Amino acid sequence: MKSISFIFSVLFILTGCSNEYAHEDDVCACYRKSMSVEGFDFDETLLYLETGFIEIGIIGGSTGQDYLNEMIDFVQTEEKEAANFTDEFIMYLKSLDDAEVDFLCFIEEFENRDNSKLKNYRNAFTSNPKTRQQNIEKIVNSTQSLVGAEGFKHPYYKAFYFKYYYEMTGIKETYFDYSLLPLKNEVPINAPSNDRERDVLDIVADAADALTVNGDAIQIGELYALVLNFYQANLNGNDNDAEAPFYVKIDSLICLEKIAELEINLTKDSTDRMAKSDLKKWQTKFDLVRRFESGFCMEISTSAHIKLKNDGGTTYGMYIEILNIIKRVVNELRVEKCEEMGWPDYFELDDKNVDDQEYIKMLRILVPERIIESRIERDK
Repeated sequence: MKSISFIFSVLFILTGCSNEYAHEDDVCACYRKSMSVEGFDFDETLLYLETGFIEIGIIGGSTGQDYLNEMIDFVQTEEKEAANFTDEFIMYLKSLDDAEVDFLCFIEEFENRDNSKLKNYRNAFTSNPKTRQQNIEKIVNSTQSLVGAEGFKHPYYKAFYFKYYYEMTGIKETYFDYSLLPLKNEVPINAPSNDRERDVLDIVADAADALTVNGDAIQIGELYALVLNFYQANLNGNDNDAEAPFYVKIDSLICLEKIAELEINLTKDSTDRMAKSDLKKWQTKFDLVRRFESGFCMEISTSAHIKLKNDGGTTYGMYIEILNIIKRVVNELRVEKCEEMGWPDYFELDDKNVDDQEYIKMLRILVPERIIESRIERDK
C-alpha cells in the first residue's frame, strides 16, 4: 500500500556521489530552498519532529543507530498505527511531503539520469506492488552497508524517515483530505454552502490504466480540460460551476486585519510557528493585492486540491502522464498571470533571486498546486 510519491522519495537514497554525502547534501539544500518559500525552515522542522518522536517514544534518540533501528522495525511491520499527534505536529510532517517541495526536489533528484543505481532503484519500485516491501527492505539494508548506522543521523535520512512515517501510517491519506483543517480565510457571505466535495478533483487510475474523474470514466485526452476547468470555472467569484471550487475576494483590508490578528497572537506566543508561517503568507497577499489596479485578487478555496489515486497495477507511464497534465495546466496559468501582471517570464524566474522569490510566492497564491496522493492498493 505504497503511493508512487513515497516510492520516489525512497528511490534517491543511493544515488552515487563523488563525496560521501554529496548527494544527500544537495537534496537537503533543495529542501531548504523549497520549504523556505512556504515559510518552513528545513532544519528547524527536523529538530521539531525529532523532539516529538523521542518524547512520544517512537524513536529512542537522535543517533543514526536510533533511526536505523526504527527503520528496520518499520519495514518488517506490515501495518503500523500512527501516534496521536497534534494538528501542528502533523502540519510539520506534511511540510516535508508538500507537493510543491516534492516536485522541485524530484527534479533535483532526476537531473543525473545517467546514474545506473538510480535507474535500478527506479525500475525496482515500478515493479509488481507485491515485491515493493521487499525492495524497500533491501534498500534500507544496502544503505546501512554504504553509510553505516551513524550515517542515518544525516538530515537527509532523518527527513526520509519522517516522510516514510507520514506515508506508511496512513496520516497522509486519512488526515490531509483538507476537510479536517480550518480554512485560513473567511468564506464570503455569498459563498455556496459548506460543500467540500466541490473542492476536490478526484482522479483515479486503475490497474488497467483506465481513468475516472469524480467517478466519471474519461479518456486521458479529456483530463487537461477538466483540470483547467477546476481552476478557472469560478475564477470571477460567481458560482458558475457547482462542482468546481469557489473563489474568495482578497483585498487590502482583509489582509491587514489578518496580519494584525496574527501579530497579536505572536505577542502572546512568539514560538507559534504556524502563526509565523501564516503571517508571512498574509504579508505576501497584502503585497499581491496592491499590485492589482482593482485593489483585490481572487483566491481559490484553501481546501481545493487534486486527489490522485493509483491502484497497484497502474503503469509508471500513466502516472507520469497524469502528473504532466496537471503540471502543464498549472504552468500555463502561471505564465498567463505573469503576462497579465507584467512580471518576468514564469520559466525564467530564479528562486535564488530575492525579487523572483516574491513573484513565485505570489504565483503560488494565485495558482496553487495542491496534489494529495492516496496509497496504492496492494493486490490481494
